[in-house]
Parts: sequence; C-alpha cells; structure tokens
Amino acid sequence: MLGAVGAGAVAALAGCTGGRDDAAQGPATGPGEAAVPSVTPGSVPVPTAEEVVGLLQRRGLALVAGADALAEVVAAPSELDALRTSDARAVAAGVAAWAADVTAAATPGTTAAPSPSDPSPGSSSVGPSSSVSPSAAEPEGAVELAATADLLLRVRVRGEERDVVTRARTGVVRREGRWLLAPVADPGTPQPWDLGDVEVLPGERGVVLRIAGSGPDAVDTAALAAELAGDLGDAAQRVDAAWGTDWPRATAVVVPATAADAARLAGVAPAQVAGLDALAVGVEAELPDGRPAGVRIVVQPARFPGLTRLGRHITLTHELVHVATRAATTVTAPGALPRWLVEGYADYAARAGRGLDARALARPLLDAVAAGAPVLVPDDDAFAAADPTALQVAYAAGWTLVTSVARRTAAEAVTGLYRGLAAAPDRGGLPAAEPAQRLDEGCYRAFGEAFEDVRRRWEADVRGGLDGW
Repeated sequence: MLGAVGAGAVAALAGCTGGRDDAAQGPATGPGEAAVPSVTPGSVPVPTAEEVVGLLQRRGLALVAGADALAEVVAAPSELDALRTSDARAVAAGVAAWAADVTAAATPGTTAAPSPSDPSPGSSSVGPSSSVSPSAAEPEGAVELAATADLLLRVRVRGEERDVVTRARTGVVRREGRWLLAPVADPGTPQPWDLGDVEVLPGERGVVLRIAGSGPDAVDTAALAAELAGDLGDAAQRVDAAWGTDWPRATAVVVPATAADAARLAGVAPAQVAGLDALAVGVEAELPDGRPAGVRIVVQPARFPGLTRLGRHITLTHELVHVATRAATTVTAPGALPRWLVEGYADYAARAGRGLDARALARPLLDAVAAGAPVLVPDDDAFAAADPTALQVAYAAGWTLVTSVARRTAAEAVTGLYRGLAAAPDRGGLPAAEPAQRLDEGCYRAFGEAFEDVRRRWEADVRGGLDGW
C-alpha cells in the first residue's frame, strides 16, 4: 500500500469489542513512496505521498475528535455542512476506528497508478464489493483537481470486532499554499451514516445499524431491526456449532430503508441485489495485523421482510456463515474456492437440524430437471444471474450438492473440505494446484473419493427427487 493512516476511537468512543482499542490502524509511509506520478519541472504542483497521507490522517482525527477540524482539510466550503452531518451520524453510530490506505493515484490526464504493494482487493468471495473508476471526474462546478487518490477505507463500529474494508476516492487541490481534500463525482462505497440517520440496536453477538429513510420506496424497518438484534446471538451460536468459534465474535448488520441503498452499500448496481434477501459485503484485503478484513451484513429491505419468521432467521444465519468462513479465507488463486461450495455450505450450515422439507427447498432445481434440464454443478457466474429462477436453481444446486456429500460422510468432513480450500498453503490449506486438482485433493482428504464421485452421487440424488432426504 502506498500509505496507511488511521485514527482509533478516543474517550467516549472507546470500548469496542474484541479487545482491539488500538489508537492507530497503521503508520504513515516513509519517504520515497510516490502517491502520484512525477511531473515535469515547471508544471502544476502535485502532492507527494506524505502530503496525501497527512491529509487523510487529519481527516481521520477530525472524524473521531470533532467536525471543527474539517475546515483544515476540506477545500469546498459547500461540502462542510454535509460532512459535518455525516460525521455527527458516524459518532452516533459508534464509529470506533477509521483508517485510509492509498492504493493508487493520478494527476489530471493520467490513469491511476496502483501501488506495487497493493493488497489486490477484488470482489468479495462472499458478496459484492465496490468499484471505483480511475477516470471519475470532479463534481460539476468544482475547482480543477491537482490529483485524485484511490483509497481503501478500514472502518469499525462498536459492536463489530473486525475492520471492514470499502473502496473510496478523494481529490486533492491546492489552496493558499496548502493541500486540501476535495470531493469527486464517484466517492466510492458509502458508509451507513452517509445515507441517513443511524439507529443503533446492540445484540448479543453484534450490532444492528438501522438507516432512516423516506420516500415512496422506503420500508419501515423498525420492527425488523429489533428482531435482527434479538436473533444475532442464536444465529451466531448455530454458526459456532457448524464452523467452530475461530471467527469474529461480533458482527454489524446494516438495515437500509430501500433496495437502492442496499445496492449502494454493496457498491453494485440495483439490479444485482433485486433477487437477494441479504448480502455479506466487504472488500477482500489483509488488515495490518495479517488477518482477512471483516464482513458486514446488509439486509435487502424490499425482500427480507417478506420472508417467514424462520426464513429470516435462516437467512441471517447464512450470512453469518459467510462472516465466519471469510475470516479463514486466505487463498488468492482465482477459482480456488468455488461459489457452489461458498453458498451451498452457508445454506447447509444455516438449515441443518431444523427439520425442513428438503424437496420444498430444492423445488426450483427439481422442477428444472423434471422439465429436461441437465444436472450441472453451477459455475461461479450462475450465482450472479439476473434471472431470479436461474439464481434459485444455482443456490438449490449448491445446497443439495453440499448436503448430498454431508449425508454420506459427516458435517465435519464438509467443513474440513471448505477450510482446506479456503486457506492458502502457507496458512495450513491444501497445496497450490489448479482449482480442479486442488478440489480433487480436498475431496480425497475429506471424503476418500474424487470430486467426480461426489458429483455423480449428487446427480443421482437429484434425479431421484431427493428420495429419503
């Protein structure tokens, strides 16, 4: 990373869970790390890496210590009121730490240059993450920017054990001999308090952040948020039983008022959340202590309230499984952890022991096969299908595939397969190999057979209508 700066909670904001009340998330970078491309002598001045890092550090201190310092780091007076409002909401929401890593920067007319040590933050394996365009322009009417910087924000609230990483972007301008931050057209993924007032509802194993909303699409989520806060403890215990206890002991669940806001919090287009009940979001990145970044759950308010009471509890548990498995996911090779296992295991762990009707749960898949569709292991793209029926078939296939092998072996064996594939070789995972070969090795170790044997038995189960399940 080009620069890492942060501000932890002070005085009234202390006391976050997990024993992590450190005052800084990482040191500023040393000399020689250029945050922006070099320029020809005599051209417009551009900020150095240290100057950008210093601005961000003061921004973090302003966030946790009071909005009055904003005027010292923000260029546009018109932005100060909006930032002060957002900062006041952040304080009310219990922001405990805020840190920014500069991953790339550019001067006008250039493309953002990534850091040589960029943590390669891609889309989350457990849910969508944000995307920032290197060519994002400044807002209409704003002054010309001297530089723009792409950031990874690491933010944690009280009631949330691990920092959650999102993408952001800021501009830098020159004003009266000093550098100041300036807004850009695409600032990246918002925090909950950027979207409205936040109500905090503590739970046994986390916290629920309810965002107020208004307008024709806004959903009244007061009762739903209270229900989620009450369900967090039991849902987390179910995940402990399936996965183990080596995962964050507290998670934040965000309840926006509209589906559009859910999409914004995930950093994706609204169409990508239209068929989802909830999402586990957060950019894949390594925190300064070497652990994977955390995950935050976002409820899709246009769909989640329509589930049955049990369905909502299962969905919450499913997303918490993602939080747990993400905490152990250090593999970086593309395709090494197939989505059918990611989603199928989360459904399996969330549904186990509840006495549910397997055929009803798998109905989209069974109907498709009865209509002549082949029984295929869904590829990763199937879990991003725009067609709701195709998406349901993919999820049903993942769940039945995991459940099929778990019924013949043991739940612990399936968990062992997941852990082996999720962990990098130097973190105790399976040896590096092509994804198909690594999956085969994992199946041999967990089940004593190749994946093709697992697949054939699953196909027979599906074609048999899940008889006996």
